[in-house]
Amino acid sequence: MALLDLTKSFLYALDIQDHVAVRRLLHPSKFEHRFFPKSLGGFGKEVRNVDEYIVNLDMLVGKFPEGFKIKILDTVEATDAIVAHICTEGMLYTGTPYTNEYVMIVRFEDDKIVSVKEFMDSAYTMSQAEALLSKAPSGDA
Repeated sequence: MALLDLTKSFLYALDIQDHVAVRRLLHPSKFEHRFFPKSLGGFGKEVRNVDEYIVNLDMLVGKFPEGFKIKILDTVEATDAIVAHICTEGMLYTGTPYTNEYVMIVRFEDDKIVSVKEFMDSAYTMSQAEALLSKAPSGDA
């Protein structure tokens, strides 16, 4: 499968909160996820492996009970990577709209994702930090 198609499958699985499908796309032993800029502190962990990344995604379900929509704004394809400029729109459990902008560098090996570097609008993310870092009402956080 072409790298752009794999990236779209990954983003679609994130969009519909299908973490089983996300896991299938990730390399089971080589995968690493990092949040950037580093000033955000990786949200508690600098590097996440597959299991830690899925736990992080599961936690987000409580923050966005109705999910969020991912829109691809632009992509650049390299030999072993896709750079995707995306935006997300959703509603936090607090009722506050959440619209953020990201650049993801997604690297591949043997048709599996081996790394995701996720750059986000840090000023906007910090403006929403209380809701993102606090416990959701369901206690899933």
